[in-house]
Amino acid sequence: MPFLLLFAAFSLLHLWMSHIRDDRVIEEGMEFTSITPNYILYLIGSKYKEWSSRTLINVMTLIMGKLPHIIWIILDSGMAVLVAWSISCLTKEKEREEVQINWFIVALLFLYPFSHMATAGWKATTVTYWWALACGLYAMLPIQRWIFGEKIRGWEYPLFFLAALYGANQEQMSAVLAGIYGCSILVIFWMVWSGQGKGKKREVIFLGVIFFICFAEFLLALFCPGNEARMGDETAIWFADYGRITWVQKLEMGISSAGYKLFYSGNLCFLVLTGIFFWLVWKKYQRQEYRIVAGIPFIMCLIMGPCYNLVSNSLEGLKKWKTGLTSYGTITVENYTEWSSYLPLIWIGIGIGCLMLTFYLVFGKSWKTFGLCVIFLIGYASRVVLGFSPTVWASSDRTYLFLYMAVIVVAVFGYQEGVRKKIWGVLEGWVFYVLAGVSFVSQIFAILG
Repeated sequence: MPFLLLFAAFSLLHLWMSHIRDDRVIEEGMEFTSITPNYILYLIGSKYKEWSSRTLINVMTLIMGKLPHIIWIILDSGMAVLVAWSISCLTKEKEREEVQINWFIVALLFLYPFSHMATAGWKATTVTYWWALACGLYAMLPIQRWIFGEKIRGWEYPLFFLAALYGANQEQMSAVLAGIYGCSILVIFWMVWSGQGKGKKREVIFLGVIFFICFAEFLLALFCPGNEARMGDETAIWFADYGRITWVQKLEMGISSAGYKLFYSGNLCFLVLTGIFFWLVWKKYQRQEYRIVAGIPFIMCLIMGPCYNLVSNSLEGLKKWKTGLTSYGTITVENYTEWSSYLPLIWIGIGIGCLMLTFYLVFGKSWKTFGLCVIFLIGYASRVVLGFSPTVWASSDRTYLFLYMAVIVVAVFGYQEGVRKKIWGVLEGWVFYVLAGVSFVSQIFAILG
């Protein structure tokens, strides 16, 4: 039922999505009959040399632009279900209330601002980012199977292979998959070496194959001549001064842009994450210092998000923090001598550090604590790397997708812990689901607007 509701809701949402930007360029171009196998091979080769390493994605974008609109609506809504189902599998535990967790996952996806997928055109953006995310999450399932000692069925191998091939064709997703699989393989080697390995030899070899695919696609993107050529064109168009910025400034731009999206922009997904872990620590410990550590990220999100208009007039300094992020980052050549310009970045670091400590307070010295830190930091890094691209701002909100999904996955683990310890009351449940419903309705209005 949760997944059926998600499919129906996303299908409804798609009915109001108009044909804009790159979608119209593709739809009004050549006839569909001209897209022959020879043309596709030509497109893959020419695009890689002249424009982009996203060869598979470029072909799929062209095909979706030529097929009837209803096919894209069905497939894109299906990708939402694949995202939710994959997250459900990846966060699975041996003992849990499965339906309750699945409802929570669906509600979290309602909190994600799907209007971000309109920035380059609905079809162009979703096929490039949303589909890559869905395939990437699905391609992580072999890791979950190995952890639980479950067998990969024969017909699943080609599906996982194709999902990894498509997901890793997007640069951010290739880095995420390579990072996740790289860490997993290191853990597997350690467990096998210590005699704790559960997986069979065939499954372990397959994990290595997937890692090789993801890492190879990451390297192809890194050294793609088309990406280099496009970077030159986009620098002139979107960020003329980019070549004069040092790598330290680029790194700061990436860190600040990701941090601002989490702490200073009213991010509902992150607010729910920090709220869940704050409540878990509050219920588990009586020591005030532990509660303060867990409360810092939550209070930061609350003050700079839903409560900002209430407190901004009383706390004048918050206005400077809220607007402190410029096209050159938070710390620029104009303000680097002012100590106050470092405060927003310092508080982002404090907030993330407190969140990491909160994971430890909830789960203790365990693999789950390590895993949550890895998931969150890889998601954060997926946006930080955009600081090394001249489209760091031109690419807009769509490049935050993988950061949002890392936040959602971590939130699911926290919610599971609350379910296991039976600390979620009726009030907490209703508040959350009402928030998800209001968010979904607001997205309809955002799309219509």
